[in-house]
Amino acid sequence: MNHLIINYLYFPISLLLLAPSLLLSGISLQASTKNQLAGPTTLGIFPLCVLGLLLAQIMTTTFSYLYIGFGLGLVFSILVLLIHFIIINKYPNKPSVSLVFGFVLATVITSINVLIATNFKQVNISFLQLLGNSSIKVSTNRFILGIVTLSVGLLILVINGSKIKLINQNYDLATGLGARVNLIYWSNAVASSLIGISCCVLVGSVALVAIVMPHFGRLLFKRFNYQTQIWASILATIIFLQFAHSMVSALVKINLIYVTAFIAAIPMIILVKKQMKT
Repeated sequence: MNHLIINYLYFPISLLLLAPSLLLSGISLQASTKNQLAGPTTLGIFPLCVLGLLLAQIMTTTFSYLYIGFGLGLVFSILVLLIHFIIINKYPNKPSVSLVFGFVLATVITSINVLIATNFKQVNISFLQLLGNSSIKVSTNRFILGIVTLSVGLLILVINGSKIKLINQNYDLATGLGARVNLIYWSNAVASSLIGISCCVLVGSVALVAIVMPHFGRLLFKRFNYQTQIWASILATIIFLQFAHSMVSALVKINLIYVTAFIAAIPMIILVKKQMKT
């Protein structure tokens, strides 16, 4: 059974579930924060999830580190989303404030993660800028834990789908119609935290491409209605996730992962800079 899961089911099922999960997570966070660049990376969720996994590996080298790291990553993610919630309510007309905080936090935490990975021999993780580990220890425990929690997060976002759509299209109208925006924010926050830590556990930095898919989805399929955009974006994300998996695996072997990380970070910095001007 372990052989079947690891060799034939692990990555196909992981990528198939990660595509809609990461896409909907990005869309839900964009709607909740009123910022079209919000996502698991720009709000600092991914680096904090990785920090939790790293700290757990320092504390113990047994198989239990996976569960300890999962718990730490989840707590860190929810705490940072609490800070974003406070910022959003304090500066309701300046959504870029939350984004800048998240981007700076992600950079700082990633630097800390790299220092930990460099100075502790028991930590065996290679980093991609702003995200997580590209070297995954594939196991049945990872698969079961990641898939179950990923499915829970995805289910929450699907249940909130109609409300997320309304908030995303017209935030003021949604609040005027009685949508409980704060409750939706927190349910989305829990879902995105579950998805973020599950992503780091299952495939790590392969999820890099999913950062930009909500933006590309709107650009590539802007002539179609909302539902068509979602389904088309999910399909595109699955294709690009598979491509990214192959690309990252190849780059790790020839030690070009940090060069790629630097190049990949440039367009995100440009997008943040443009967002701050609007």
